[in-house]
Amino acid sequence: MNPYELMMLFDPALGDEKISVIAAKVEDKIKGFGGEITKIDKWGVRRLASMLGNAPKLHSAYYILVLFNSATNLPAQLQKVLKVEENIIRFAIIRAEEKKA
Repeated sequence: MNPYELMMLFDPALGDEKISVIAAKVEDKIKGFGGEITKIDKWGVRRLASMLGNAPKLHSAYYILVLFNSATNLPAQLQKVLKVEENIIRFAIIRAEEKKA
């Protein structure tokens, strides 16, 4: 299993409750695809460094970072699910470096 990082950006107008529900669905998908979540870090609302093409009026976003371990095929499956979720403004899945002991 490889370590991965998933960063998701949400419109802050959705509210904490709806963002938490969507994040829980994503967590369930990761577990359903055979992944293991190691950490969930809710960064809260932060200012965007630049304008986003699909949401030009947003100046800030709600950030959630999910660290998980999975097989190499899970990120592609997860990406298909995240593309369909209309409330996620932007997301990125990257393979994290393994921590050396």
